[in-house]
Amino acid sequence: MKYFLLEMGVEEIPTAYLGALTRSLGDGVRARLSEQRLPFADVQAHGTPRRLAVFGEVAERQEPRRRQVKGPPLDRARDAGGGFTAAALGFARRLGLGTDALMAGEGAEAGYIVATVDEPEAAAHDLLPALLQEAMAALNPPRSMRWAADDRRFIRPVRWLVALLDETVLPVAAFGLEAGRVTYGNRTDYPDPFALGHAREYRAALSAHRVELTHDTRAARIRAGGGSLAAEVGGSLFEYPGLLDEVADLVEWPVPFRGEFERAALALPAPILETAMAHHQRFFPVRSAEGRIDNAFVGVRNGEGLDLSRVIRGNEKVLQARLADARFFFDDDRRRPLAARVADLDQVVLHERLGTLGDKRRRLERLCERADSLLGLSPAEVGQAVRAATLAKADLLTRMVGEFPELQGTMGGIYATQDGEDPVVAEAVSGQYHPAGPEDGLPGGRVPQALALLDRLDTLAGMEVQGLYPTGSQDPFGFRRLGLGLARILMEGGALSPVPLDSLLDQALELWSGGAPRAEARERLKEFLGARVKGYFSGKVRADVVDAVLHGREGWNSLPDRLRELDRRLAAGDFEVMAAIFKRATNLAGEAPPALVDHYPDPSEEALSAALRRATAEGGSAARGGQYWRAYWERVKDLYEPLDQFLEAVLVMDPDPPVRARRLGLLAAVADFVSRGADLQRITGERG
Repeated sequence: MKYFLLEMGVEEIPTAYLGALTRSLGDGVRARLSEQRLPFADVQAHGTPRRLAVFGEVAERQEPRRRQVKGPPLDRARDAGGGFTAAALGFARRLGLGTDALMAGEGAEAGYIVATVDEPEAAAHDLLPALLQEAMAALNPPRSMRWAADDRRFIRPVRWLVALLDETVLPVAAFGLEAGRVTYGNRTDYPDPFALGHAREYRAALSAHRVELTHDTRAARIRAGGGSLAAEVGGSLFEYPGLLDEVADLVEWPVPFRGEFERAALALPAPILETAMAHHQRFFPVRSAEGRIDNAFVGVRNGEGLDLSRVIRGNEKVLQARLADARFFFDDDRRRPLAARVADLDQVVLHERLGTLGDKRRRLERLCERADSLLGLSPAEVGQAVRAATLAKADLLTRMVGEFPELQGTMGGIYATQDGEDPVVAEAVSGQYHPAGPEDGLPGGRVPQALALLDRLDTLAGMEVQGLYPTGSQDPFGFRRLGLGLARILMEGGALSPVPLDSLLDQALELWSGGAPRAEARERLKEFLGARVKGYFSGKVRADVVDAVLHGREGWNSLPDRLRELDRRLAAGDFEVMAAIFKRATNLAGEAPPALVDHYPDPSEEALSAALRRATAEGGSAARGGQYWRAYWERVKDLYEPLDQFLEAVLVMDPDPPVRARRLGLLAAVADFVSRGADLQRITGERG
């Protein structure tokens, strides 16, 4: 086996894209090695802010492969005397074979002349250049830039290429560059280029020049070093969500350091301190032994450098200034209660087609007024929800949120608490923007979940009425994220009563459309939300199973439980066969209304109706959790045998109208029961 290396030297890659680009490069190279029949071992891809690299062992030559090639039909391959015709001779000549290699085909090739060909075993040295160039060309970052007069594009300018097979430079060209053996170390400590003698030297050579190639190792060093520094002052490192991974992709050689700020700043609410340090400066706050934020932080420098004390002083100065600004904005905001800012929302345009924040407030208040019938809130909870809707957007007008937009909602909750508002109202204002993404938690409690749900519902209804659906990969207003958040609250909220999605959509659309027909708009919104659910479960559950459960008649709050249970049963192997019988029953029932009669003369009819009555009688309460749906699918399974026997024993479409109507009504009742959990018509076996 030989060892190959490809390195792309790039100006600092944004952390949001580094991981995906690294994986894409590694997957692309591995896939192409397999396509080219080049055996490989331990092919790894790694990335730092300045480089993407893939390397590993590869066989010297392709694996042998023999294939059968189909030639002309037999009646054209031989003449009347049994000799080979010009067509057969030309076929053999084209393959570089003699006529003794030609034979009559069998199976799918029966009736044709065939020849067995041994494909050439090309050398890795000859195949790798094009293979590596294709893998680089296939990298498709969501954003790219040009940096020269030609058409080369990438997420950042590519400055050098290294391509080696053992000690030999491979003739690879991309991005206007030709690959060599020269690379670079850490920008601060080793700015000069150096040459690699052998591909296997790569990782050790980078380490000697203060570049740690592996993301996980960089993150581990930050965690260990930062934890030790925090422990020196009796604290622990606070790993702000996502910060460790982000900082590990900002540096090539992490060197943690500890700084301090004035204790007076600790009077600020903890979310302000956390945001100022973690979000704006990429510092890790230090928690005291009591669990509170202390006046210390851990930063990370790229490389060793010369004077760490100057770095510490500089970072302390920057943070101190930011915290002083925060203190000024906080004190200035407190001169007016949150409620005093509500009237000013009419002066702020949310979107030219979505109106002002004041319009948004009034629609949200009206939706919350209906939360008793829509979401099952008590009269007291409705009052809390309406008050939260009134205050929800007021913090967008504060100076603190103007400086720290990440604190929208959070500052509203803090200010509402300090103004003496109901704690439930403050909690709802604080949690209105959650979940902010697939990994973010949901707001807790009935009123906070209701406000977060209705806020998204209003925005998405406006998107539908105003025709603002995102197209392609563009979604400047985050409608897809809002849709996923709404879907997750519906599916996972738990605190709310089973949610009637159609009624919710109708109520929100009514406030936008002024009473115009809403059925088509509602269905488009349901399709939009369904696409978010399919994306959320992509790779976790079969696509056809998600589609089937989405189109079940039960509310979305039970969707995860229904999904898990149906997916589990289909994976067991026997339920898919049963699903075919239920599909047949649904097709036969057509538009017939579900109907059961007191007495069925045919034994198979009576057996099926008795099984359906038992299944329906065991329906359980309206609050249907995972145990209910496990039992439900078991009852559906119990219907399979009597349904199968019924379909074998009787003629459903009997010429006698009363008999036909009775049997169609029975089938429709079965289909109606089964459709609670899923539309089994949509079970196709697709795995995508």
